[in-house]
Amino acid sequence: MNYVVVGAGAVGCYVGGRLSAAGHAVTLVGRPRILAQLRQHGLRITDLDGFDVLLSAERLELAEDLEASMFERPCTVLLCVKGGATVRAANELARMCPASTPVVSLQNGVENVARIRATAPVLHALAGMVPFNVVWPKDAHVHRGPTGDLYISRHPDTGA
Repeated sequence: MNYVVVGAGAVGCYVGGRLSAAGHAVTLVGRPRILAQLRQHGLRITDLDGFDVLLSAERLELAEDLEASMFERPCTVLLCVKGGATVRAANELARMCPASTPVVSLQNGVENVARIRATAPVLHALAGMVPFNVVWPKDAHVHRGPTGDLYISRHPDTGA
């Protein structure tokens, strides 16, 4: 499966890193400062249950901006930007993504899915919930503290 993580902060790097560690193709789109750390150190992902993986910098697909080429093959978008950036991100995604691309909001707040749907109705916006926190113990290292599982609403077409 292919994923594009828009907002490679703590949550975006954690979720994207776990997907990459499981063998999925993942592109992390984020700020230059964070991407520079990832290019230098790779991405270390840990959690309180003992998960500890270092993804080499060469294994990471990184970008500062969305590019149409990211969406040439089917993918799921994981939207992890701050709530205030939702409309801008949804506008960019609507211009680049094929219609019906699933966009999972893994953001704080309860209005983000409605914002995505209003801004980019051609996309399939799905609600997600991240019931745990993720911190940066040091550069290029994300750590999930408490336990919890991601929750994602069902896709309206597939029920999955």
